[in-house]
Amino acid sequence: MGLFVSRHHSRKAGGKLNALPIMKKILAPVLVLISVVAFSQGAYTSQNNKTANWETAAIWTKQFSWMAAAPPGPSDVGGSYTANIYGVITRNGNLTISGSAVLNVYDTLIIKGNLTISSGQGVSVQSGGVLIVLGNLTSTSSSGNKLNNNGNVVVTGEFTHSGGEMDTHSRVYSFDTTPTFGWGSSVNGVSYNGNNTNGMANQLKSKANLASNNPSLSNYVNTLLGVMPIKLISFTASADHNTVSLNWVTGKEEGFDHFEIERASGDLIFSMIGSVKGMGYNTDDEHAYSLEDSNAAAGINYYRLKSVDLDGSFEYSNIVAVTVESSKTISVYPNPSNGDFVNVSTSMNISDNTWVTIFNESGVALQRTQITDRDTRVNFTNHLTSGVYILKYTSPDFNQVVRLFVK
Repeated sequence: MGLFVSRHHSRKAGGKLNALPIMKKILAPVLVLISVVAFSQGAYTSQNNKTANWETAAIWTKQFSWMAAAPPGPSDVGGSYTANIYGVITRNGNLTISGSAVLNVYDTLIIKGNLTISSGQGVSVQSGGVLIVLGNLTSTSSSGNKLNNNGNVVVTGEFTHSGGEMDTHSRVYSFDTTPTFGWGSSVNGVSYNGNNTNGMANQLKSKANLASNNPSLSNYVNTLLGVMPIKLISFTASADHNTVSLNWVTGKEEGFDHFEIERASGDLIFSMIGSVKGMGYNTDDEHAYSLEDSNAAAGINYYRLKSVDLDGSFEYSNIVAVTVESSKTISVYPNPSNGDFVNVSTSMNISDNTWVTIFNESGVALQRTQITDRDTRVNFTNHLTSGVYILKYTSPDFNQVVRLFVK
């Protein structure tokens, strides 16, 4: 006990040395200091709205002055450190989260290497956060929550989960079609039992799911990987009355199969209107493509290209918009009707509050039907007897009345 010197000692009656009060006073703060160092080694927080490399010490704010300039180790965040990710941070190499360390991703972290999680507290991706692993993800055999995802996680390499829990919230995308699971591991409460690998894998989303659910993130990951099925030079749309001409040019096609052309109205809910085969599986030559949409609606139409690879993966182009100038009208057929139904067709986009009302000659409303598609079959509630009726089409920006004959 070199901390103590003889002049600080006191004696009880009888001459016995009594150093206990002084030892308590000195030992207590020492134990507190040891406890703080051992169990609360502090947090590193990267600068908000900053795009930088993990290895750049200047981007990190330390919780305590005695901490190292950046999160410890070239590849290992160990001990009980916490690393908080704001901005867009790139880790150039492997990263291991070990001991009782915690990695919190609030914005974007790109790991150009492998991610290993052996910490019991692991990785937490916050709402709005993005974690991209351009390598393998491995969680080692131990308990605890290895991954708690409330944002988006993309793993392009092998996916191995051999212990602990993962909560994916249906937004962990693994490009590995045969992920590996071990005893003691669980995903979304589904625990590995030796023969339910497929059931565990179903808790993850695929590369195709990423392209469908989040095309912008899919395109970003493909750009990071340098894997693009095509090089799209241009994509344009022009209107002539109610026909839209779509034209696009590619400068490269690699492992590519075909285009799917999609259209949407103001709700931006896209549906496919055509498909065009690619010129070749691998080519660096420029190729021009075109498609005519003769069923475009009056008003603004939105288009995009879905480029599909041979393996079924795909990416989306930017969206182009074109305005179709067309006289607003509806057509009703067959007219005369047989009294059981009538078809109503329009060139306009359908709003949420569009209705067809059927009146008799006396002006009494017989039925009212909501219209949700540009081509709608209106079935009559009751069979209409022979005579003349009025069909009234109403929407927020257009109304039309048609005489309907029933034979």
